[in-house]
Amino acid sequence: MNDDMDIQIKICSNNEIGQVMKFIDEHWSKGHVLSYSRELVDWQHYNKIEDHYNFIIAKSNNEILGVLGYIPTYHYDEKLITNKFIWLVLWKVRDDLNLGGLGLKLILTINKIEDTDFIGSVGINDKVWNIYKALGYTVGKLNHYYIVNKDKTNMQLIDNFNGSYSHNTEIDDDNKQFELIDKKEFLNINFQYHNENIMPYKTIEFYDNRYLKHPFYDYLIYGIKKADEYLGFIVIRKIHQNNTNVLRIVDYFGDDNLLVGMSNQIQQLLLENDSEYIDFYNYGIEKEKLKDSGFIKHYKTDSIIVPNYYEPFEKKNVDINFAYKMKDEFKYYIFKGDCDQDRPNILK
Repeated sequence: MNDDMDIQIKICSNNEIGQVMKFIDEHWSKGHVLSYSRELVDWQHYNKIEDHYNFIIAKSNNEILGVLGYIPTYHYDEKLITNKFIWLVLWKVRDDLNLGGLGLKLILTINKIEDTDFIGSVGINDKVWNIYKALGYTVGKLNHYYIVNKDKTNMQLIDNFNGSYSHNTEIDDDNKQFELIDKKEFLNINFQYHNENIMPYKTIEFYDNRYLKHPFYDYLIYGIKKADEYLGFIVIRKIHQNNTNVLRIVDYFGDDNLLVGMSNQIQQLLLENDSEYIDFYNYGIEKEKLKDSGFIKHYKTDSIIVPNYYEPFEKKNVDINFAYKMKDEFKYYIFKGDCDQDRPNILK
């Protein structure tokens, strides 16, 4: 780092967010959605409890030199403010200046400010992977699973389709059913599953605010019912592309057995939505449980292409890397909807 520079590291105030958006455009990615959509920035990063924006910034002479964004779980439910769990997003220091060590100072600062029990990030690149690993974080890749609609033969989104629609399983549980939950009724439903010992801990209000009140995306919540009881639910986003669509499970509330035996019901869900396939990025759910749900495990090196990117659409396989560090050992789950992985990249 240039020792001659007087650098201040602080939380982004309300009158500095415009500078942050400009920094994102000039030093992170030209035309990035967070560089021009104040509505999305406010929804994802404005801290209404503390009246500031959830960015750590480094400044010198009123010029931003680096930023580190973060999203606490309490951002979507104030009752979680004692939960001490945050996701890190958009970690960037200017490349055109000699600022070695500044990025590390940003992440150390957020640890002091939030005093976290769990800190993590999803969607990190290979370069940052090594930095997180050196800092003592556990690093890994999300597992990717998919099921293809058996009524589809001419694939528009999947490439090099190999004829395997789902994983063969002998487990069928016809007593379980999907039920699309009305947004107005969601908070009134009594779900049988309890997740107090799971990281990150999420309340029902969290899911309501994070998904059902999203300003741009329209999420669907399907409850899983058995004998008139709600065992749990999945959060789905329907993605339209090339005159067809795909269903993407972005979050999950239930134990690892939630979808076991529901391969036929998932096919019915694909049929009702006329979807080419359904996919599910996650870490934490037992592989065998998802096989018993009909899901096929997908690898980046597979010849069959099950796309991840849809804004813009790219027909290629993608690994999603993650990193996390926590004070105590808990069972933890990571889903596509965590961090900022399921946020708009293109606003129409």
